[in-house]
Amino acid sequence: MKSYNSAFDLIEDKHQASLIRLKSSLVNLILDVIRSNGLTQKDAAKIMGVTQPRVSDLCTGRISKLSFDILFIMHSKIISEYPLC
Repeated sequence: MKSYNSAFDLIEDKHQASLIRLKSSLVNLILDVIRSNGLTQKDAAKIMGVTQPRVSDLCTGRISKLSFDILFIMHSKIISEYPLC
C-alpha cells in the first residue's frame, strides 16, 4: 500500500495541488490570528471588511468559496490590527 505525506499528494495536477496547499496555509494564518485573539466571527468580519458568513466559510474549511484576492485582503487587514509579533 502506498502512503502519502499529505492529502495534497493525492491530487494529480501538481500545480493545482500547490495552489490548494498555499490557499490552505493562508487560511490557517488568518484563523490562527482569529483564535489566538479570541475574536468572534462577527468581530473578525468587521476587522477584515467582510461579512460574517465569509468568516464562517473560512472557519469551516469551505476555502473553495474564497479567492486568493479576498484571502490576501483578509490577511492584510487582520494582521494590521493584530500583528503576529
